[in-house]
Amino acid sequence: MHEPAFHAAPPEPASQLGEPVWEIAYLFPPQGSWSAEQYLALGTNRLIEFDHGSLEVLPMPTLAHQLIAQSLALEGAAYRTHGRFQRGETATSALLPGFSVGVTEVFAVAERLPKTEP
Repeated sequence: MHEPAFHAAPPEPASQLGEPVWEIAYLFPPQGSWSAEQYLALGTNRLIEFDHGSLEVLPMPTLAHQLIAQSLALEGAAYRTHGRFQRGETATSALLPGFSVGVTEVFAVAERLPKTEP
């Protein structure tokens, strides 16, 4: 991959001490011009979506979001291991009291995962 070129002159005045270095953005392609290779070469642990040459920096997931995702994964794993859910039922979560999810959504995720042996 070649070095990205400046696409415009950074605005004046330059970033001040204690602020993010906004001028660094000019070292990267403009929005809408990113290639998949440039996106994959970012090398960051931040959540960034790539869509048709544009990037979107996503907010960090909240603890509640992470618990919901974990609960869905565990419910899907329980289905794959024990086969105890039926389509159309509602599954509840031991991790999130009061949380429930339609089993159809769990099936949609679980069916894409490899089956595990009990």
